Amino acid sequence: MMKSFFGYLIVAVSIVLFGWFIKTGMDNKTYSNRTISARGVSERQVEATIGVGQLYASVYNDDLNQIKSITEEQIAQIKSFVKKYGFEDSEIEVISSITDRHKDYVGDIKYRPVERYSSNFQVKILTNKTKELYNLQKNLGKLLDESGVLLDSNYFNYDYNDLSSVKPEMITEATVSARESADRFAQDSNSKIGKIKYANQGYFSIDPIEGVEPYILKVRVVVSVEFYLD
Repeated sequence: MMKSFFGYLIVAVSIVLFGWFIKTGMDNKTYSNRTISARGVSERQVEATIGVGQLYASVYNDDLNQIKSITEEQIAQIKSFVKKYGFEDSEIEVISSITDRHKDYVGDIKYRPVERYSSNFQVKILTNKTKELYNLQKNLGKLLDESGVLLDSNYFNYDYNDLSSVKPEMITEATVSARESADRFAQDSNSKIGKIKYANQGYFSIDPIEGVEPYILKVRVVVSVEFYLD
């Protein structure tokens, strides 16, 4: 009889302990799944590492030899002007073409272009001297006064291609920023921020800054981080 009693008692205790272990395990699992997500930002002002300037012009004439001569003269004048701002031949590229506008014309002859030939050319500056390029950009209006060359249009662009030098530090800063944001939310629930469960770096954006010289750019990265709550 006593053996049966102790046998039942052992079984009952075992069931209770088993249930307690299951509950504790589920509570721990629930606790370990408590997380909080936050975003962090890091920004830098950098000087552009590469710049491009494109100067477009055109000439019209009925004489082929003359239009070639005028084109060469104007290209030389533009290049001379550009070099005054600190650029070398290796940074300057010229692209030009001459078109016979009468050759394929099929409309009414009275509407045919007056000058038979058109010469369109581009002087392109590709450089890492971005301050000098901006100085050239600011002073383009002097080209007409100094050389008599009238540009059709111009285009300047500045970019930053040295992300590797700032990327690690910016990622660290953005992650710290995310942790600080998460910590402020965690305090409301009397919790503490634990280890990182998941992190998404996002992407780096490089943009001009309004009201600032165009060769000064803003590099920005946003990271999304999910933390465990302790």
